[in-house]
Amino acid sequence: MHEQSLVLDTHIWLWTVNGDQTIAPAIRQKIQLSLKNSRVLVPAICVWEVGMLWKKERIQLREPLHSWVYTALERSGFSLVPMTEAIAIESSLLPGKFHNDPADCMIVATARLEKSILVSRDNSIIEYGKAGHVDVLHA
Repeated sequence: MHEQSLVLDTHIWLWTVNGDQTIAPAIRQKIQLSLKNSRVLVPAICVWEVGMLWKKERIQLREPLHSWVYTALERSGFSLVPMTEAIAIESSLLPGKFHNDPADCMIVATARLEKSILVSRDNSIIEYGKAGHVDVLHA
């Protein structure tokens, strides 16, 4: 039987790919174990967020943006979840109270539709998870 897959928030994807030690060893281990037993998913909107962070010079990448994205997905073994109409609809109809950041709404919607655990350090997402609307692993 497969474990529940993981969906990575944008910052977790960046930190994992870049080998950032900000993520606790137990969380890094959970991500690696999930790669073996299930899937680790990256919502397509995360690619857009990385691009925007890079464009605004809030992050630096070791290679050009296009190359970094393709390499980050290929080497990591993570699966890109395309933006679908179902995700777009779910993101606009999230239950309970959640902030209006469209990217976060799409990331949460992806986790909900994939019936996956969302790995994040975003306080808004963590609180939304505590309210029972999405499974969250606090990184």
